Amino acid sequence: MTNLDLNANQLESKIIQQEQEIQFLLKEVQRRGSVDKIVPLPIYYEQAFQKLRKKIDTANEEIKSLKAEKEAMLAFIEQHHNSPEQLGIYRQLVVKLQALTKENEELGQMLGLGRIQQLMTDVAIRKKEAQMLQDGIENYRKQNSILDTQCVELIKVVDLLRRKLEKYEEKFGPIAEKETKTDSPPEA
Repeated sequence: MTNLDLNANQLESKIIQQEQEIQFLLKEVQRRGSVDKIVPLPIYYEQAFQKLRKKIDTANEEIKSLKAEKEAMLAFIEQHHNSPEQLGIYRQLVVKLQALTKENEELGQMLGLGRIQQLMTDVAIRKKEAQMLQDGIENYRKQNSILDTQCVELIKVVDLLRRKLEKYEEKFGPIAEKETKTDSPPEA
């Protein structure tokens, strides 16, 4: 038996043992009573169960990978009848390809996360710009309100001066306009 066979067999036996434990626990739950009598388990039991399930799934994937690698190596040996050194080189190539595939998947995930982060940053920038524009609009509204108030006050002052002028003209007559001197040269 090769190392691959031992690893695969060990993983299979662990998985079988864990699945038997799960089956036993399920039967025990059914034996003890109906669903109404079952006491809800704390959340950490569920989390532990999920961790075990992930480990089992990972182990299953590893077993599949090891079996595929073993089959490929056996097929290679049958076809080429090569020396163990060449088989070692082939194994190194397979391991390197697997590592590169895994790295490629990780880089793809990181690229996806980078794109998400970039989009989130763009959204944050747009929100900040929108807030700044909203603040600017609010400032313009305040300034417009102040200018409106000042215009109303100026109109009142002009009306007051116009009434005073009318009273003055009623009392003393119209005001004569003075000729203003211009800076232009005298006409010749």
